[in-house]
Amino acid sequence: MINFELHTKLDDETPVLIRPLRPEDKDSIMEGFERISLHSRYLRYSSSSARLTPEDLEILTCQDEKKYFALGACDLSRPGLYGIGIARYVMCDDEPNTAEIAVVVVDEYQGRGLGSLLLDLLITIARKNGIHSLRGYVLTENRAMIRLLKRVNGTFRQLDYSTFRIDISLVGETRVKKAS
Repeated sequence: MINFELHTKLDDETPVLIRPLRPEDKDSIMEGFERISLHSRYLRYSSSSARLTPEDLEILTCQDEKKYFALGACDLSRPGLYGIGIARYVMCDDEPNTAEIAVVVVDEYQGRGLGSLLLDLLITIARKNGIHSLRGYVLTENRAMIRLLKRVNGTFRQLDYSTFRIDISLVGETRVKKAS
C-alpha cells in the first residue's frame, strides 16, 4: 500500500499537504466538491449538475492502488482538512495496462500549480504500479487541462466536436515540458 504525506507549497507559497485519500476523508471530499463552481463541474464532468455518488466516494477512498488510486490535496493554512484538489486513476477493464485519469482543483486554487503537482505525482505512482499508459477525456474548451496534459506529452485525439481523448505513455521516459 502506498502511504506518504508530501508537504509542499503552491506557486503562490500556499502550504499544502498531498497524500493518498483514505476512507475517513469522505466528508472532506464532499465539502471540497461543493466548492467547485458549476462551470468547473461542467469542464470536469461534462455536466454542471454532476454529483458525487456513494460509489464515487468508495472509488476515491479505496485502498487498492492496483485498481484505483486517488490523491488529495489540502490547504494547510486553513483549519481542518480543507480539501482543494484530487487526482485519481481507475484501471480500464478492457485494457489491463491502461488507467483512466481525472484531475479536479477547487476554483480558488486553480492556476497555482496544484494540478501539475497532482498529475506529476499520479504519473509517478502509476508507473510504480506497472501501468503502461494513462488516458483522459477532456472537453475541447477546457484549455487549462489541455495545457496541463500537453506538458506531460499527452497524445490528443478528437473524438467529436466537443471531446478529446488524451493518452500518456508511461513506458520509457516521460519528458515534461515547461509551462508556456
